[in-house]
Amino acid sequence: GNSSGNNTGSNGTNTTSVSVLMMGNSYTSANNLASLVEGVLDADNVNATVSSVNGGGMKLPQHWSNVNTSGNQWNTTLRGTAWDYVVLQDQSQVPTFPTSNSMWQDSKNASVLLSDAIADEGAETVMFMTWGYRDGDSLNAFNNNFTSMQARLTEGYTRYAENISTAGNAVWIAPVGLAYKSVHDSVVADGDDPTLSGNLFYDLYTSDGSHPSISGSYLAACVFHSTLTGQTCVGSNDTTNLNATVKLALQEAADDTVFNQTSGMSYYPWEVSGTAAFGLGSSVPSGWNIQWQEDELSNIPAGGSASATLSITVPADAAPDFYGYRLTIGSTNGNITSSTIIVVEVEAEPSVATAFLRQNDVFLPGESTLTGVQVTNTGNTPLDLTWSLSHPPSSGASACVGSLVSAQTNGLQPNAVGEVGIMVDVDESVDSSSQCWFRLTASHNEGESVVVLDELDFMVNIDEAVNFSLVGPLTIVDIVPATGANYEVRLTNHGSDEATFFLDVSESSGLDTVLVSASGITVAAGEVGTWTVNTKGDSTLSGVLQQTFSSTYNGETALLTVDINLLEVADVDILQPSEDRVLVTPGSSSSMTLTLRNVGTANLSLLPTLSGLPADVDVAYDVLQVELNHGSEQVVVITFNAATGATPSTSAVSLAYQDAGFNVSYSFDVVVVDREEVSVNSVQHLLLASPSSTSSLSVDATNLGTSSDVFVLEWTTQSQGDWFDFTLTPTTFQLEPGSTQQVTIGVQERSSGAPSDGVVYTLRVVSTSNAAVSDTVNLTIQPVMAGADLTIFPDVDQAKPGGSVYGTMILTNTGNTEDTFSITTVGTDCGLDVTVTLAPGLSTEPLGWSCILANDAPAGPSALSFRAVSSVRSNVVVEQSDLYTVEAAWPNGSLVALSFADGRVSLGVDSSTTTVLTVSNLGNAELSGTLGTRGEDTGLVILEWKRMSDDTATNAYTLTPGSSVDFQLTITS
Repeated sequence: GNSSGNNTGSNGTNTTSVSVLMMGNSYTSANNLASLVEGVLDADNVNATVSSVNGGGMKLPQHWSNVNTSGNQWNTTLRGTAWDYVVLQDQSQVPTFPTSNSMWQDSKNASVLLSDAIADEGAETVMFMTWGYRDGDSLNAFNNNFTSMQARLTEGYTRYAENISTAGNAVWIAPVGLAYKSVHDSVVADGDDPTLSGNLFYDLYTSDGSHPSISGSYLAACVFHSTLTGQTCVGSNDTTNLNATVKLALQEAADDTVFNQTSGMSYYPWEVSGTAAFGLGSSVPSGWNIQWQEDELSNIPAGGSASATLSITVPADAAPDFYGYRLTIGSTNGNITSSTIIVVEVEAEPSVATAFLRQNDVFLPGESTLTGVQVTNTGNTPLDLTWSLSHPPSSGASACVGSLVSAQTNGLQPNAVGEVGIMVDVDESVDSSSQCWFRLTASHNEGESVVVLDELDFMVNIDEAVNFSLVGPLTIVDIVPATGANYEVRLTNHGSDEATFFLDVSESSGLDTVLVSASGITVAAGEVGTWTVNTKGDSTLSGVLQQTFSSTYNGETALLTVDINLLEVADVDILQPSEDRVLVTPGSSSSMTLTLRNVGTANLSLLPTLSGLPADVDVAYDVLQVELNHGSEQVVVITFNAATGATPSTSAVSLAYQDAGFNVSYSFDVVVVDREEVSVNSVQHLLLASPSSTSSLSVDATNLGTSSDVFVLEWTTQSQGDWFDFTLTPTTFQLEPGSTQQVTIGVQERSSGAPSDGVVYTLRVVSTSNAAVSDTVNLTIQPVMAGADLTIFPDVDQAKPGGSVYGTMILTNTGNTEDTFSITTVGTDCGLDVTVTLAPGLSTEPLGWSCILANDAPAGPSALSFRAVSSVRSNVVVEQSDLYTVEAAWPNGSLVALSFADGRVSLGVDSSTTTVLTVSNLGNAELSGTLGTRGEDTGLVILEWKRMSDDTATNAYTLTPGSSVDFQLTITS
């Protein structure tokens, strides 16, 4: 670690750095002591890194267990950072236990182990001397108050440090407990009870009287500051939140403890250079053990004396010399120390130890082996040694001859280890049951005398010479893969001993090899043993494969590879159809599909043959010659054709595929079955339905099968309408082979509304023995449609009343069925009253007609109506009109007739009279005119006309045929 000087006792200003790892329990974790220490150090310009690993109630053995566990936080934290110091804090009671207590011993041992690990990482150990309980430890009588408990804590931590120092590791003490004692004693000196509240000592604890308050932790931080740096803590400007007066008192107590009460006790790294020695005033070299038998001398009165026993153990390799050590005694209260020097003389003591440690060297019959005996200088002075090799007298005849590589070993330093080389030649006739004894003698010159320092008898066990070989068949082994073959594997034992060998069969792809004989054989030296093995091959492979064998004995392995020739094998699988039969009906064909798969290793060219095939059945192959390479497959379709007259039968048929000596076959049945077939035919596929009568058509059902069968009719439609009534005759019938049954279908319209293009009905004739045997015919049922066209051809189309008009007419049937029409004229008798029957689309011959005009027929155009009425549908009436003209005519050429109501009128002068004149139209045409007068002396009178029908003064008239009008004539003179 870094230090700032030696016993300066002043608050330094030089900037240094220090890294500290603290391992403790709740005393360390309370108030985050590591952070407090780092803060106090940093305030003194020390660049500090302080970390901690803690666990409640942890003891030093638990810390050691964690450090010694790979991956544990303690382990990784210690080894992951370069620390200057590692602080160790034990459980609060254990250091006070008697040294004979197992827990104390465990902690002492753990402290040494921890210090070893700390030293391995280049750091130094600092013991965290903790404090006594405020009221003492009620569980342990020897800790009945703070003072007693603190004295035992001081002793315990000091002894931990002594053992660490004795182990050769640097160790320091941070006397935090003595700083608590300093505060305690000050309170007592002031006449106060430190166990009662209201004083600085009481406030160092929390309410449990054990764990530190912030004041107690700050006091500890100040002690650590001064322990590590050698600088005073008084005046620190750290940021710990405490009353300034309390803070200063704690700083003074820490500095007084470190720099006054414990100065010269080798507690601190800045005080002693080198390894600290607790109880000894100087460094103790590694290997030396200097230990007081009584670590403490108690109750020595003033002026009195006491003795203590000092045990000194000198390491065996200590060089001859004079060694001085300082013995120090110090008061446990830390106020006085005293020391003296003791000198230890170490004399020269030559000693050597030999050991034959190369028993694992191999000593084989007939071979030479270089081995050696280890020699260690166990004395404390360098040695020049002379060696001799012989056989012990009691060993008898030896199977070996030994010789020294060198008879001298010079300058072997204390604790140094060397080796005496020995060449051992083994007789070739011996085996591993033999042994060879040797005696190696070490001597040393002391002045004029030769002194034997050591004599070693050791034995060499002769090892077994292991040498063997495997031999297989002299030629390649030919095998049929599925069958396999036996052959021999031989082992020759070239070694020195009879041995039992086991044959291992290696996994070889494509081969399956097993031992037929026993797996183990015992073979004497120089003899041959034999195994019998059987090898089979993968039936999908061919060609040369290799089977590997091995035998391992006593670490030696012999290998053998045997060439295995897998012969080509012709093998075909026929993947058969689901049924082992073919059903074929006379006059038809049926097919079978097979898959030929080459599962052998030979390429094949296969031709088929069929045996047992019925004479009236022949076959056709879609692939006749099948070329099958190794691993391939071919689908073959075989079609069986039965002659029309084939006799129903079942024949066992064998299908074989051949290639040279290879044959694969498949047996199945060819069944010529009765042909079941029916045919339905109709010449007419349209049937018209009339509401007035039944229409019918015939359908022929023919049995095309080879056996008699009973058939039934099914009459169906997809339409949802119900417009027709049907009759089917017969509905069930039996037909012999080749015979035909005529089926009559009758239909009558039940109601109108059916589609004009008809409704499709299906007639199905089905076998009652096999529903799959059937045939159908579709028939369209169409409602009858009535209609006609009348065409009028007039020859004379005008005449006078009483005359005639005449001509011809033609009727065309525009319906969809034969129909009978009644033809007449309407309202006028034209001599046409006939009935004609016409097929659809046909027309009548011209039919003559002649109409006599009435005598009173008015002149002008008029219509003549012709009517045709359907007998199929009586509601169908067709009428056609034709125009003719009545010519105008007047009797005897007179247009009108005039008549006066009075035959004679008379009037006087200047008088007037009236009379009525009736004007009548004598013709058949409308007539217009005016009335006039003529006669003698008409100028003497005034004539005035008035039409009486509308009381209009006019002489004009318009008369329809046969009508008349009255005029009033007024005559004035």
